[in-house]
Amino acid sequence: MLHFQKEIIEHLFNIRYDYERARQDVRWIEQSITDNKVIELLDSIEISLPSSIQSITDMNLHQQLSDRHRKSMQQYKNEMLLIFIDAKKAKLHQYEKILNDETEKIRQNQLLLPIDERLNRSNINIIERYLILITEKVEWIYLCKNILPAN
Repeated sequence: MLHFQKEIIEHLFNIRYDYERARQDVRWIEQSITDNKVIELLDSIEISLPSSIQSITDMNLHQQLSDRHRKSMQQYKNEMLLIFIDAKKAKLHQYEKILNDETEKIRQNQLLLPIDERLNRSNINIIERYLILITEKVEWIYLCKNILPAN
């Protein structure tokens, strides 16, 4: 394997790792939504009632404004969750495109090399296996991260 091939393949491995982390982030957030964990987390975030509302002595007006505040905060939390999900998915698609582009670039570069300088089947098998191991490694990291209690 030539030095420049090694660098390109290492770059591919790094991109694959970033892609897999982004993929696991999206899976985690989607599973958390399904399990209502994110909703519980968002509900635990309290944005206190402004003092201008707290100081109102008319109980009906105080209640109306408090309800509006609570409703606004819930809408805000829901919107922030949607933005968070969209950002995670955008990052995933970005890494997926980079990964696909780099993989194609490597294939094209291999075709341009003289046959004796191309990666042989054995090297390609090792690279493919390592890419699978990267996927498995990231899956295990996220599995352990989500099973083990935080310190």
